[in-house]
Formats: sequence, C-alpha cells, structure tokens
Amino acid sequence: MLKSIARFFLILLLSAAAFFLLSDLYFSYGMSIIGGADAAPLLILALLVVLSLIVGTIVSKLIRHVIWPRSRVVASALVLLSTVALGWQVLQFSGFGTAAAPSQVVVAKPIVPTMPSKPTTGAVKKPSSKAPTVTKKPSTAGKVTTKPTAKKKNGIFSKAKNAVKKGVSTVKKSAKKITGTLSGQGSKSATVKPKPSPQPVKQGATASPFRPDDGYPVFPDNPPIASAREVIPNRFFLKEGEPNPTLKQVSDKILKALDAGGYYETSFYRFRENGFALATKLEKIHEDGTPIAGDERWSADIKPRFDISFTEYLSSLFLAKTGYYRIIVFIVSEEAFSQSGDADREVAEAWVSSGANALQKDIAKAEFTEDHLSTALVYVFEKPETEPSKFAGNWLQGKTHLEKAKLWSALSQ
Repeated sequence: MLKSIARFFLILLLSAAAFFLLSDLYFSYGMSIIGGADAAPLLILALLVVLSLIVGTIVSKLIRHVIWPRSRVVASALVLLSTVALGWQVLQFSGFGTAAAPSQVVVAKPIVPTMPSKPTTGAVKKPSSKAPTVTKKPSTAGKVTTKPTAKKKNGIFSKAKNAVKKGVSTVKKSAKKITGTLSGQGSKSATVKPKPSPQPVKQGATASPFRPDDGYPVFPDNPPIASAREVIPNRFFLKEGEPNPTLKQVSDKILKALDAGGYYETSFYRFRENGFALATKLEKIHEDGTPIAGDERWSADIKPRFDISFTEYLSSLFLAKTGYYRIIVFIVSEEAFSQSGDADREVAEAWVSSGANALQKDIAKAEFTEDHLSTALVYVFEKPETEPSKFAGNWLQGKTHLEKAKLWSALSQ
C-alpha cells in the first residue's frame, strides 16, 4: 500500500513539473506557431495535461526501474531536482520574484523658449504679414515626470531560472551516462551483468553438487530456507500388510502425484548418503497458491494483457503487477536435516535443469522404512513487474501449497 502511494505521488510530482515546463515552452514558442490567443484555451490546457501525465508516467518508470536499481544517488537527485524545479515554477506562477522594479525618476530640465533676435538697424522693422511661428514646448519646469519601465524579473527568479537550467543540464548528463552504461560504455559499477548459465545446486548455495566418486548430482546437505515445509506422513507410502516399498517405488508415487497435478518436468538428486531429492520446475501461481491456468503457468515472465478496460489500464500505470512463482522439492532420507542460507531464484530455477532424470541405482534399491522422513520444501518468489524477483515469506502453510497444487490428495491415495 505504501509503495503504491509513493508511486502515485512520484508520478504526480513529475507530471506537475512537466506541466509547468510544457506550459512555459508553449507560451514562449508555441503560441506563435499554433495561433496565439485565437487557439482554443481549453483544448490547449487538456493537451498539456495529457502530455504532462504521459511524461510524468514515463519518467517515473524510468527512475524506478532503470535508474534506481543502478544508482540510487542519481535517482534521488533527479527526484529532488524535480521537486526544486516544481517549487520555483509554483513561486513564479504565484507572482513571487516578478514584482515590478521601482520606476525610474527623471527630473526634466526647464525648456526656455527662444526669442527672435533684434534687428541690426535702429529702424523699427514692420512685422511681416505672416507672423513667425514659434513652436513652444510645454514647460515642464519644476515638474517631475515618471518614465514607466517594463516589469523586470527579480534577481531571485533569475537565480531560480539558472538553477533550473543547470538541473536540466545535469539530467541530460545523467541520462547520457545511463544510456552509455546500458550500451556497454558506462562505469563498471552499473554494468549489467549477463545472466549466468544454470549451475548445479550447491551446499548452502555454495558447495559443489557432484560427488567425486560417481558424478551424480547432490542436493545441499542443509538446503536453503524455504517459504514453507510439510512432513508427509509415512502412511502415504507404507501400507499395512504389504512389504516395505523401495525408494524407487516411493519416487514413482511422488512422480505420479506430480503428473496428476500437471507437473511435467522434474529432476533427481542424491541427498546425504542414502536419500534423494526431487525438484519441480518453476511454476507461476496465484497469491492463494493455486497454479495459473494454461501455458502461462510455466512462463517466467509477466505477460501484458490486451483485453483490459481503460480504467484497468489507468490503474496499471500506478499499480505494478506482481507475479508469484513456486518450486517444490521433495526430500526423502533417513537423516534429519536443517535449513541454512537464503534461497536465490536463479539457483533454485536451475535445480530442474542441473539434476538427473532418474534415481541412481543404489538409491533406488534401498528400502523405505519407518525411519525415513519425507519432507516437502516449498520455495515461493515474488516478482513485481519490471523489478528483480525476491524471496517471498511464508503466508501459506506447506500443506496448503500441496493441497492447492492437487498433490496432497494424490499422495494420500
């Protein structure tokens, strides 16, 4: 819930900053192109709002899914820069920093009208028929005229504008750096490492899975900590009045239950000295533990849907989808064991491809007795859309997982 609120406010912040920026660009350059004041204001406003939402959503996804996993400092700086830029834009819009500068006071000098010069002769010269026209400028002696001055931007706003320009320059440089990183030209710290090829399981996620004597794959003596576990009753395999089954017969019954539950790919490992482990393929499930229907059950990706409504589409912009994935490991052994270490999805996903396709002969011939323990370890991973997957905690019991997967009823028969 908190993540969703944070995503919403991030998109809102970026969209608001984009709205002021696009508005500034429109009033500076776009009015002369579109038609000035004659353009429909409501249409322009609606267009600016839609474009701002699109830009805010795209930048938000870029920050959360591309920049944040590689450099949290750059992502935080971008968000802080957007907040500062938005603040200055709001201050500018509210009139802060745009007050008119004091009017320039100009004291006009008195204008003295020029008088005609006296004739050189003593005779009085008759005035001509046309009186000389003397243009007198209105006297402004003693008066003070104020020359109106254009509104001048305050120094505070100029500093803000320069700060915004520097911020835009920084964003461009950061984007270039990230682009270079993604294309293989970035720094080593942000270089995307290639996905490692499936490797055999390891003791505590680190030990070698192969025994030096026979090369048969071996499951860790202390498996990674599972999301849930369930001890399967021995009565599911031991029938009164019948001879004890072999481990081969026990594994066949587990495989039959898996086949009834729709599991088609499994892998065997030796566990300790005389036991075995059986791992299933990674499957996609619902949050309640029920497998996803159809082929999507075995897809490791969150596929986009094209049959959603406009309301669902808008909701998906703010709320990222989360996929849940499950791997089940059956361990049959006479020895008790503990779990140790964190479960990694890439390692767990490789279990099905790194094991053997059948039990080893010496293990298959061993007898299953009352001393054996059959345990189902359930590993659940959650993967938010476009984000790295992570280990999910235990919100369902192991038996619930087996029941939802239709394995418990098949094993009990």
